[in-house]
Amino acid sequence: MIRRLTLLMSLLLLATCAAQAAANDTVYLQPDSTFTVTLESNPSTGYAWKAAVPAGGPVSLVSSETLRGGKNAPGIVGAPTMQVFKFKSSGSQKPATLTFNYLRPWEKDVPPAETYSLAIQPSKQTDAGVHNSAYYYLHVNGTFSMGLVANPSTGYAWQIGGDLNKKVLEVTRSYKATNPGLIGGGGTEKFSFKAIGAGSTSVLLRYGRADTPARTQYLGVTVAK
Repeated sequence: MIRRLTLLMSLLLLATCAAQAAANDTVYLQPDSTFTVTLESNPSTGYAWKAAVPAGGPVSLVSSETLRGGKNAPGIVGAPTMQVFKFKSSGSQKPATLTFNYLRPWEKDVPPAETYSLAIQPSKQTDAGVHNSAYYYLHVNGTFSMGLVANPSTGYAWQIGGDLNKKVLEVTRSYKATNPGLIGGGGTEKFSFKAIGAGSTSVLLRYGRADTPARTQYLGVTVAK
């Protein structure tokens, strides 16, 4: 009996590890935290991303929206858009896999054209090192951007770190003051990202002085051909 129980537990562990290994990225979920998943799509083809959220799992879906007429080709019919899903911690400590399938809703018994998945690893403790996380799935030549509050007059600055693969993702940045005539008024640091090669990479943006960041933003990026 004990031998059978041990074997069963080993098989479950192997299955969990295999599922996590097949995932595109891993979310180290902290208590009471949220994260976003942004997926490139093209509604003109009839396809849309659908999230398969495990029942009783470590996350719950907060909201979803489609950002149309994006930077890639604003106002052009048939241009790619972005579907954005926001999740929050449910409090469960059970690891799970969060899967997204790219489907046509009216097609039955047809495998998804694309699949994206995240391995969810809950944590009982809050890690002060990473405050925000976001995950992206797009194709080569796809783009996205984000604006982060900054104030260079304080001595604080956004630093680009993480395991950035420059063969996968190109990063450019620019700063715009909220009120150019106001000394010390602060503004917005804009980071623009372009997918230039298939693969996976990560970006860790740190805002602070030297080795004492005040805020951090983690980005996990997967690029398909």
